[in-house]
Amino acid sequence: AQGTWTKLDDKTNDIVARTTVLDFRPYIDLTLDTPLYTASVGYLRRQERTDAFDSPSVTLINDEYYAILGWRPEGLPSIDMQMRRRNLYDNEKSFQDIKEDFISLNPKYQYQGLRLDYFGTYLHSRNDLIDLDVTQYTHSGRGSYSNSFFNNRVSLSTNYNILYQETKTKTAGQGVVTTQAFPNGGLSKID
Repeated sequence: AQGTWTKLDDKTNDIVARTTVLDFRPYIDLTLDTPLYTASVGYLRRQERTDAFDSPSVTLINDEYYAILGWRPEGLPSIDMQMRRRNLYDNEKSFQDIKEDFISLNPKYQYQGLRLDYFGTYLHSRNDLIDLDVTQYTHSGRGSYSNSFFNNRVSLSTNYNILYQETKTKTAGQGVVTTQAFPNGGLSKID
């Protein structure tokens, strides 16, 4: 566990404003690592309490639970997976109450000059204060091949990349979601 106290005094026009911040971070992490697989589970809590002059104290809390799994068999694809649940809230859930679930999957395969990679993510975020529900999917893949022939006189190298992203949003009318729009066509000129 880690913790720090910070005291700040601000004097403006003979009025002193005193702020005290307590940052507390207990955690636990259990890991098993072998040549064939890796497994890890853990919990992390970040808690920050702020006491300001003539204001009620505010405590922001970030609870995070996670699991990491990795499998690396000889001659077969390796797979890495991560799962995480995060809860972000204030002590009375009056101005922040967010729950996030995240999963990532990353298999890789390599044989001689061929390499295949995939990276997929799932992120589900729920803001209970404004009734906003956002789900994001990302799929990214790459296939590449490289080899040389005729005593290294001719070489061949190629790769192919794909990317797919999707965002689904549900709200009761109070939430706002910003999404970047990428151009997929157009003209340009360089003088």
